[in-house]
Amino acid sequence: INVYPQAVEERSKKDNRLPLVICVKSKGSYNAVGRLIRAWPEALDQKIDDKSLVDTSTIRSDFSQWGISGPIKKMLQRGTDDWKVVIEWEEEQRQYGQRVGSLEDKLKADEGRIELAEKKDRALLKLIRDLETKHDNKVKELEAKHDESIAKIEALTKALDEFQTAQNSKNVE
Repeated sequence: INVYPQAVEERSKKDNRLPLVICVKSKGSYNAVGRLIRAWPEALDQKIDDKSLVDTSTIRSDFSQWGISGPIKKMLQRGTDDWKVVIEWEEEQRQYGQRVGSLEDKLKADEGRIELAEKKDRALLKLIRDLETKHDNKVKELEAKHDESIAKIEALTKALDEFQTAQNSKNVE
């Protein structure tokens, strides 16, 4: 079906039967019957023998004579339009599943980027704190040197004033 989807609509050259008829009559599995119906639900309404002018029976009208029961019987009883709705719904669910999978992949990628960004943020924050600490230490160091320089200037100013006063006293004498 995956390789050649049209095969579900082609009748056997041997006995002119559709693949769905062959599968049901040979007691095919639930999954096999379901797959054939999903591939071409109209097969349920096709004549079993489309070359016969007298026999107008379909799978839906004749399957009870073949000893089919249980879940496969329920599948064969479901109307073609119902199958089309089921197929459409299943396709929507498949597409939603793909979208969800795609969104989950994007979410994982985004979570990875967020985690990396948070790691970089923490590293940058540490660098900023280290720089702030260095800055604060440098400011304290410069303030201490500034205070020391002011003290030296004041001492030199006082010494200069004393020297000038002493010079002025000598000059006055």
